[in-house]
Amino acid sequence: MKKFLFPIIIFFTFLASANVQSRILFTLAIAEIIFAAMMILLSLYQKSKLSASPEKSSLHLQKNENYDCRIKIDNNSFLPVNRFRLLVSDGYDGSGEMKKTYLYGGSDTNGGYLRFSLENPLCGINRIKAEKLKCYDWLLLSSFTKELDRETVICVLPDPERHIRFIYPAKNEVSENVSVSGEMMRRSTGSDEFSDIRPYRQGDPLRFIYWKQSAKMGELWVREYDEDIHSFPVLEVRAADIEISDVTAADAFYRLLYAALSGLLFVADSFAFAICFPSGTRDIYLIKNREVLQGILVALYKNDLSLISDLYVSGQVNAAFTLTVSSDLELYLDGKLIKKYDADYLDTQIDEDTVDLQEV
Repeated sequence: MKKFLFPIIIFFTFLASANVQSRILFTLAIAEIIFAAMMILLSLYQKSKLSASPEKSSLHLQKNENYDCRIKIDNNSFLPVNRFRLLVSDGYDGSGEMKKTYLYGGSDTNGGYLRFSLENPLCGINRIKAEKLKCYDWLLLSSFTKELDRETVICVLPDPERHIRFIYPAKNEVSENVSVSGEMMRRSTGSDEFSDIRPYRQGDPLRFIYWKQSAKMGELWVREYDEDIHSFPVLEVRAADIEISDVTAADAFYRLLYAALSGLLFVADSFAFAICFPSGTRDIYLIKNREVLQGILVALYKNDLSLISDLYVSGQVNAAFTLTVSSDLELYLDGKLIKKYDADYLDTQIDEDTVDLQEV
């Protein structure tokens, strides 16, 4: 109703000037039209010059770590904005709902910041979105609403110090010379005989390059040996387990997965992380240090495995054992259930229990 108030006043001013044939009222009506046009142009001008966006587009935080979110207000006009309301929403991917928060403020010609504190109680992707900016500047008699589409993507990660304590079978310890050039998980028998040749693929050891054939073909080719494949521990998940609709259940799953990854890295110099797809294919990634664990979780959160493509290992791995983490919070060793966790006591169980892989 408020937006029609001024046009109604102009209409009745014209109507009154016509009825009484008053030049003063007619002049007032014309002045009101000019004034209204100026206010409309001023509102459009301020709308084009005023914007709001979160200070950061993405960041990583630990579970339960508070984030002091700063929303930057940019005012590029030559006039201050005395009053506005900013609608900000936040929520986890998969939750199906966004919490709405209204922030109020004003801005001079240099802009400024609005702030609010955000908790991050679950592991996953938490998004902060600046959705709508409403200005109602009574001093300048201008008003407008501007739709926004700016957000901060927060990757909330588990406690990096919490890991499952594995007792790793001594007979299957990973040899130091298994990883060649930091890429492959196999070594040659030492024989000069090879079974086949093929084009070079990223991750192939340089010592397998068949230089004679490469020079002839004008591109790199490698020898394929009948290789002695060393035993590697493999931790795998099924792709279906990652697509969990309940954000609370997903939080528990990611905490268990990260604890298992950390624990396996603690007892093995290198191991493989495998994702099994419904089609039966299996992507394998080489884990050699703690820094890559965060990257794996972020890739799973975003459902974008290309983020860890540099860890991809071509070929298959003849593993010493395969440890599987289930969305039901279960650990399996070669298909046999070895540990079941309770979501309500997950952190306590991880801290207090030891998984002896030698006794399985």
